[in-house]
Amino acid sequence: MDNTLQTGLQESLRIQLTELNNRSRWYSSQLWQIPFAFISLVGLLIGNIATKFPDLLHFTFLTVGLFGILVLIHMNGIMNGERRAVENLKKIEAALQIPQTVEYKPTYVRPLYLLVWLSTVTSIITGAYSIYY
Repeated sequence: MDNTLQTGLQESLRIQLTELNNRSRWYSSQLWQIPFAFISLVGLLIGNIATKFPDLLHFTFLTVGLFGILVLIHMNGIMNGERRAVENLKKIEAALQIPQTVEYKPTYVRPLYLLVWLSTVTSIITGAYSIYY
């Protein structure tokens, strides 16, 4: 292969490495921020509705549950994006012949995902139960 072409390819791979590294960090930060933002908003919303409009509380719980489903879908997409970014980082590190240091560890966000899932299910059950009782 032409030396100029090889140098250009190496530079392109280094740029991709930097961009994918930034992207994987962004995905990771989102997976930490979204659950806490969701729980905070849910707490504020339910607290305000409970004090000001208690008759709408069942509707609020159902709305929170539906919103929680959307948040879970979004978190799944982010986890998938993070996994793809890490897989591509591994390929680029191999192509550049540098030590592979990147690793995908979904287990550290599972408790946060579970937190959103539990609050979503609890909200739906509470909302459905409060309609009838």
